[in-house]
Amino acid sequence: MPAYDSGTEINDELYASIPGPFFAECNGSGGGAAPSGGEGFVHISAGMHGIGDFKPSNRDWRNPGARITIRRVR
Repeated sequence: MPAYDSGTEINDELYASIPGPFFAECNGSGGGAAPSGGEGFVHISAGMHGIGDFKPSNRDWRNPGARITIRRVR
C-alpha cells in the first residue's frame, strides 16, 4: 500500500516545515509550523529523499508505506 500525503504543508523536508510528530533530528517535536503551502489535495506521497534537514540514512524512503496480507481463516 502506498503512503498518502495530506497536501497540507510544503514537502521541503525542513524542520521548520514539520507541524507534528517527534523526530530526533528536530531535537524534539517538529518545527511547530502551521500546515500551509502544500498541494491542497490528498495524493500518493513521493516519500522522503533526504533533501532537507533530515538525515537520508534515517529517513530516506520512497514508498510503499505498508504491506497488506490477506489470509483465509477457518
